[in-house]
Amino acid sequence: MTKDLRDAFDESEEIEESDIVVLVDEDDVEHRLVMLAVVEYEDQDYALLAPEEELADDSKPELDLYIFQYDVDDEGVETFQPIPDDARFDEVREFCSTLIDTDALSAVTGGVVPEA
Repeated sequence: MTKDLRDAFDESEEIEESDIVVLVDEDDVEHRLVMLAVVEYEDQDYALLAPEEELADDSKPELDLYIFQYDVDDEGVETFQPIPDDARFDEVREFCSTLIDTDALSAVTGGVVPEA
């Protein structure tokens, strides 16, 4: 990601604990991600997440973004699932790039948390 993508999001507010999502990868490593936005595409919500430490570090020129299928059940429990289909992921990524007016989303990862 380029610095342009970081600038596409409003960073005027401090990151609140309520914005943090902790996801666990297949090696049981926890990753703290900030939920930047939830977008709806064809009747399904998708969450755009970025690693907390990357948002806090302005010196890093790149920002990793992740897109997950996002659901909230009747009890308010949030779930984040990988997008099950590559073609669908490409559609959602393209849709998100038009919303933030940048083509920097070309390298966004779909629902895969990086290894620590």
